[in-house]
Amino acid sequence: MLAHAKRALITGKVQQSLNELGLDVTDVLDCLCQITVQEIHKEGPDERIPDKRVFVFRKRYEERLLYVKVSVRLAKDHDLTVLSFKEK
Repeated sequence: MLAHAKRALITGKVQQSLNELGLDVTDVLDCLCQITVQEIHKEGPDERIPDKRVFVFRKRYEERLLYVKVSVRLAKDHDLTVLSFKEK
């Protein structure tokens, strides 16, 4: 839902990865919109921010297998932060 609403924070580290892959923020949002719950590879608490959860996905996008890691907090402020977006 947050990706569809274009409510995602892209960290500087992710922006660098996007540049290396030749992708942009639109690609990140498009990829996130395609991810399903069944594709969750790992899940756990975000150790840096209380009430947030970290989800890790391996997702094929534009012929690449990507490692995607996001941090989400729905209960308080509907926050989605992309922590990693790189080729696996």
